[in-house]
Amino acid sequence: MFLYVLAHNYKNRTVNFNFIRSGETVSRYFSIVLRVVIQLGRHYLIQPETEMEGYEDEKWEWFQEYLGALDGTHVNIHVLKDQGRYRNRKNEIATNVLGACSRDVKFTYILPGWEGSLADSKVLRDALVRQDPLFPMVSKYFLVDASYTNGPSFLAPYRGVRNVNERTFGLFKKRWTILRDSSFFYVKTHVEIINACAILHNLIRVEQPNDSYLAEVDVELGKAQLEVVNHEDEIDDGDEIEDENKE
Repeated sequence: MFLYVLAHNYKNRTVNFNFIRSGETVSRYFSIVLRVVIQLGRHYLIQPETEMEGYEDEKWEWFQEYLGALDGTHVNIHVLKDQGRYRNRKNEIATNVLGACSRDVKFTYILPGWEGSLADSKVLRDALVRQDPLFPMVSKYFLVDASYTNGPSFLAPYRGVRNVNERTFGLFKKRWTILRDSSFFYVKTHVEIINACAILHNLIRVEQPNDSYLAEVDVELGKAQLEVVNHEDEIDDGDEIEDENKE
């Protein structure tokens, strides 16, 4: 029932009908399993010594202390009060989720819960204040894009970081519908659900590295990048024509 809810974002009454269980039973066991999955985080949501361990590609030889790529994403949530604080630039009610991702499309750190209107840099600042053991800062660093500032433990602006994060976040949201659509859970529970989805995401990546969903994500990202390139080419062609007309 727990996975059924995460994968399809079904409401209690739908699960109640399909599994022939009372609404109280569905709610109670969903909460129990959610707490158990969160406890699995100590086994599946972990930091590598360095992200380059096990990689022999020469192009990565200069990234020996690299821990992963760091970026933010928005997840739609259900909010009754203070909706304005959770409204992002797309006019969606969402939470801003900070995630650190490895090259093998796993999460090494995740921090959901902040309002969608909050800048990525401020969410990162909160992560630093927390001093979480999953977010080490000593003598190692994350690659970040232009949304963050360059400094100790953060190498910016590094545009290539987007590919790592887009693949991880893309797979993350494709598998769990509850991360794409606004759910009926309140903020506190939804934050726990986001953490649970990240833990299950990593578990699946360990047990099933050849993931058909990831292949779909790569195709979608490839199409999106091609559209961007074509759009930029159209702009360049337009600028050239305008310059020729001026001459």
